[in-house]
Amino acid sequence: METNIELGEGQSFVIAGLIDQRVNETICRIPGLASLPILGNLFKSKEVDRNNTELIVMVTPEITVPLQPGDTKGLVMPRDFMVTPAAGSDPYSTPKSTKKSK
Repeated sequence: METNIELGEGQSFVIAGLIDQRVNETICRIPGLASLPILGNLFKSKEVDRNNTELIVMVTPEITVPLQPGDTKGLVMPRDFMVTPAAGSDPYSTPKSTKKSK
């Protein structure tokens, strides 16, 4: 399977799909007694387990530029991951320091 999409910076795309579906059936019975007609069902038990596994892929691209010689690597993310910005604010601005000076 192949999926092609175009996203702008900050836009997100989610794709999900069922990758595994298992059904396990366990039958327990008492030998001999479970074979009796009519009463045999009293000596049997049946258990069914269903298990579904799903894969979810979420993509949010971020445009980066290569570091120039002599540039230092940034140590902090430019913004919090998966946080909705307040109305009227720039979602791509770098957060300000919360340290107070004395």
